[in-house]
Amino acid sequence: KEKIKETLINNYGTNDPTKFPTRVKNVGKKSFYHKIEEIWLNEFNIKFESEKEIKKLVMFNEDMNKIYKPRPDIILEELNLIIEIYGDKWHANPLLYNDNDLIYTWMGEKTAKEIRNKNKIREKHLNKCGFKVLVIWASDIKNNNSTKVKDKLLKEIKKWEKTLKSKKSKKLNQKTDTIYL
Repeated sequence: KEKIKETLINNYGTNDPTKFPTRVKNVGKKSFYHKIEEIWLNEFNIKFESEKEIKKLVMFNEDMNKIYKPRPDIILEELNLIIEIYGDKWHANPLLYNDNDLIYTWMGEKTAKEIRNKNKIREKHLNKCGFKVLVIWASDIKNNNSTKVKDKLLKEIKKWEKTLKSKKSKKLNQKTDTIYL
């Protein structure tokens, strides 16, 4: 490992893969499950945008100690609602990975607990910006009856829409959180 680190520093000036000059960020390529979610939202006639940077989400994140510019999977801006589709490996599905399991990612080797902590920081940031977050695991779409997941998604969207309407009429602050469907 030390030899590899030394080689990376000599070749790239860093051993952090996220800082390699050859690194390409996601330029909007959507997963199969992301596309399914979009199809469902279109069926529901719900206005949404995918993979969009929104100014409301850009702010200093104390946990990361930097200005954070998240790009949510799906955003329903009018409802202050974000839908994230979590891949089982990349987000360390707790039904499949124990806390100490090592997962090899594009950023190197991470424990499942480290990955889940990073997810929590992201979700907390989105909530702090005033957005409710709905998380759907890819395996739930794949393994379970996707109709159940689809119904749960619509139910949560309608429930949140109703909550927003009642809070607007009472002029209350909206409480945001994260729900795993």
